[in-house]
Amino acid sequence: MLDEKALTLWPAEEAERYRRCCWSRQTVFESLAEAAQKHGPERLVLGSAGEEKLHSYSDLLEGSERLAANLLEAGVKPGYVALFQLNNSPLFLYAWLALSRLGAVPLHVNPKYRLAELSAWAETVQAEVYVMPGFFRGYDYHQLAENLKQRVKTVRLVLSGLHREYGETLSLLSLLKQSPLPGFLEKLREIKVSPYQVSHLLLSGGTTGLPKIIPRTHADYLYGAETLGRLSMIIPNTRTLVPTPLAHNLGFVYSLATLLRGGRLILTDDTKPESLMETIQREKVTLLVGVPAIFIRMLKSEARRNYDLSSLQIALNSGQHMPQGLALKVERELGCLFQNLYGVSEGFSTITRLDDPVEVRTGTAGRPTSPHDQVKLVDPETGREVDVNVPGELHVKGPRVIRGYYGDPERTGEAFTSDGYYKTGDLLIRDERGYYRYVGRLKNVINRGGEKIGVEEVEGYLAMHPQVREAAVLGVPDPELGEKVCAIIATRNGKPLTLEEVQAFLEKLGVARHKQPEILKLVEEIPKTELGKIDRAKLSEIL
Repeated sequence: MLDEKALTLWPAEEAERYRRCCWSRQTVFESLAEAAQKHGPERLVLGSAGEEKLHSYSDLLEGSERLAANLLEAGVKPGYVALFQLNNSPLFLYAWLALSRLGAVPLHVNPKYRLAELSAWAETVQAEVYVMPGFFRGYDYHQLAENLKQRVKTVRLVLSGLHREYGETLSLLSLLKQSPLPGFLEKLREIKVSPYQVSHLLLSGGTTGLPKIIPRTHADYLYGAETLGRLSMIIPNTRTLVPTPLAHNLGFVYSLATLLRGGRLILTDDTKPESLMETIQREKVTLLVGVPAIFIRMLKSEARRNYDLSSLQIALNSGQHMPQGLALKVERELGCLFQNLYGVSEGFSTITRLDDPVEVRTGTAGRPTSPHDQVKLVDPETGREVDVNVPGELHVKGPRVIRGYYGDPERTGEAFTSDGYYKTGDLLIRDERGYYRYVGRLKNVINRGGEKIGVEEVEGYLAMHPQVREAAVLGVPDPELGEKVCAIIATRNGKPLTLEEVQAFLEKLGVARHKQPEILKLVEEIPKTELGKIDRAKLSEIL
């Protein structure tokens, strides 16, 4: 059950100002219902790559309300928290809207995560529900669900994306089709959800330890979705392809932006360049939402000449910095405009405008998306604001920026200033025209294809290996993914240890595969500072 005491709220005066200038006065469900009336209830707005079926606003709204009533009958109550681990498919949105409609709160979890992470988050939020795909990419989530229920006693209801029930697990697809029992639709309609309530929980980039939990409200999130939709010029003729996980902020916010503005949303989990290009050709995609690895693979694909990509108008890049040379190549070879988005799940973003000069679109992170954002670049040593063209740590607050992490006062205190600014840990430069350019990170985080991996968390898992005496983790450059995970290990008594053995151990622990090292270097000693901490500056010298 969501604990209101675990939330850090906006000060009353600030919240009132944001209500007047920015925040939506509707819930996500209500906003989609309004979009349906504006653009036509039968407008086809949702599809999945490789599937013929398209879903209308009516399908989405009526189906999610029917599912919500059936979930209510199954025991889901307002305020319940659901670990929400579905992959990219229309079912993600049906299930999300159903939970949201009855006042329950999804905690977005990438399908890559396993028991070690899930159980920690479930304990923190006291989750009652676990929503999972059933089977996905060769992995059976049913055993994971059983292990989770045994480890976290609050988790009582498991919902699966399969067509059939599996033991005590209920099928979302069956509940979606099933007519609610008499009275439950009426009970559902008695439930009132405020736009200022928490709509969902996101996970941070995870710089130290497990990713932190970020509470987002209907009001602030809708403001962000509408703003980004406008700045990316999403209109009813837009066809948006989202191959980035809906569990992450980027994929989810652009999915909502497309639906709210009457465009057609196409979802996929398949990021192979040939699959994406085939979908662009077949669906006449106009907006591709991606991370650098997606665009780089498309540029490298020899099969590109076999596809007609002429419908593509915008390639929107986020999740990771892309060098200007590559961004220019995207524009030139894919025949579209490149749009750069810098953002944090905590609620701030900058974006290049589509009418910016090409050198701005491809070489900067743009300007803040909201005129009500308050932005400072601060010298991390002195705490003073820096001059133009001088790197500084980005500090932000505004109508979408949270004021604290859920149930984590210690890390809230570390990440937020006393006057409410969020310290991003990222170094940026602002030029004379007000454009920002990403420089680097202060945080110890690996950015693997847009997936943020905290090195200290992985080091903690490695330290559990019986043959590991000391371990350090760092990111090494990779031309496609940006960075890969590298482990530097000093073994006990100098005994040999292979990469495969390390990966097998972490797999057994239930650590997500994208966090597992792909490179291993054995050393006699891990370099340390005078204070006995890992000397990360010297780690790269070892390689």
